[in-house]
Amino acid sequence: MGWFTSWLIRRALVSGARSVHSVLIAQAQEDVSRVFRDAFCYNQGRLVEYSLMISKYHQDMRLSYEAYLKGELDNREKELAELRAAHNNLCEYIINNYYNDILYRNFDYAKQAFSIQKGVGNVPRMCAKHIVYEDGQQFVETIARDSVMPYDEDEHHLHGISQNSASLYAKVLGKYYIENNIPQKSKKINGYINPRLNAQSVQLYEGTGFLDEYRVVNQGRRVDEAWVKCWNPLITNDGQALDPPQESCYKSTLVVPMTLANNNQSIDFLKHIYDKFKESNSIEFEGEEDDFIKIKKQIYGFFCMDHVSENYFNNSYDLDIGYFFADLICVYQCLTLNYLALSRTTNHVEEILAVASMDDE
Repeated sequence: MGWFTSWLIRRALVSGARSVHSVLIAQAQEDVSRVFRDAFCYNQGRLVEYSLMISKYHQDMRLSYEAYLKGELDNREKELAELRAAHNNLCEYIINNYYNDILYRNFDYAKQAFSIQKGVGNVPRMCAKHIVYEDGQQFVETIARDSVMPYDEDEHHLHGISQNSASLYAKVLGKYYIENNIPQKSKKINGYINPRLNAQSVQLYEGTGFLDEYRVVNQGRRVDEAWVKCWNPLITNDGQALDPPQESCYKSTLVVPMTLANNNQSIDFLKHIYDKFKESNSIEFEGEEDDFIKIKKQIYGFFCMDHVSENYFNNSYDLDIGYFFADLICVYQCLTLNYLALSRTTNHVEEILAVASMDDE
């Protein structure tokens, strides 16, 4: 075979490979578009239903509340029971539909999008978190996770916002947080912090070789047991210390804030939200002008993803997925917040029920 023939064959092979690659990219883009289209279609119908039904259950509770306030002493027990039932109906609707259905359906759509690029079985873990305000302090609480983790039931389920680098960064700066080498970042001063990580063990961690990381990605199993030991153990009821689930000991994370900061919000809307937050004591207020800015940049929660491998997330494709679903979930989160923590009626009802519960003891 002459050199010219060999050159033509090589040229044809390269050209063919490029054509196949272009076809695969086009197919992947089409598949992702289909996932986004399906997700948007699902949320369109679900959002209309959720917004109307949560309003309906809240109205039912408000009517029971007004009846309780106007009621006669002779009917106090009956009216209190009706008020408690109405409050339970509202909470159960939110739990059954938002926490236990809508969030998980969106996790599934997000995983479909990731699997197109990363491969089936190589998708990140996902969870949604919201911000809880107690005694003037802000805490982060997980409201849904794609897989049940034992530590969600212990003290780490609710932690101060400053105890986690990702949530603190996203909250303060109002933008996404991405870290693809948590072991290395955690060793640095003012590096990555997490209430589940043991700082002393992290400093002693020596890392893994390329082949170990390769096996993690391609076989979907954890091989870096030394890194698992860097995370706080789980303590059983009988005092036994167990290693945390291997998939929870991640090396890469991407956290996207749920916020309306990038939207054009009217002054009337900002004042309305400002009044609601101020009445519920959910934000420390300084001056009205500064507070409007604070309300505009308010973070309502976080869409969090993580993976056991280093260098898992990228700043383009993965970030687009993160923002797409964070923005969708944010709408539900704002509706839920409006009818629970920011609702004057709900807050008054919960005060009445809390006093009644103490009287029953």
